[in-house]
Amino acid sequence: MKKFVSKFEFQYVNIDSLRNLILKGIIGYSTDKKELLQDFSTLWLKLKDESVLKIQSKTNDIDGWNETGSLVFNYAIKDDDMPSAIMLSSEWMSISNVNILTIEECDVYSECGIRISNLIGNTIDVVCGAFPFSVQLQAAFSNFTFEPEYDLHCYKIKKCE
Repeated sequence: MKKFVSKFEFQYVNIDSLRNLILKGIIGYSTDKKELLQDFSTLWLKLKDESVLKIQSKTNDIDGWNETGSLVFNYAIKDDDMPSAIMLSSEWMSISNVNILTIEECDVYSECGIRISNLIGNTIDVVCGAFPFSVQLQAAFSNFTFEPEYDLHCYKIKKCE
């Protein structure tokens, strides 16, 4: 196993198992995006039991001007700061897989995103954005511009436990 000089893992607040939480199913989502061209810094996933998974990005300094993002997950029964949710189709109530998207280059390991798959094979990718502290969402239901910190083919996929 490769030894990394810098290792940036997901941060969890009120979460024992990210995988088990997301496997509950997703019924909607919301962001703090207010304008068409503005990036967003927070993504909320409304889970089937009406609880909320809040996702934000953290910037980690590597050296000098070099930095990489990692995600921060916060679980709450209710989040009063969450804007009105955009409801998803029922296919997202049945999640089949949750994977972690990592960057492993030079001596740096960073958990930068998640890929959520439903039973019919559709995916949601949530990753750190190209701009510090931004979050990016890619899914068939989303019309957001997708500008990840790294191209999707650069990420390694790791099973979320």
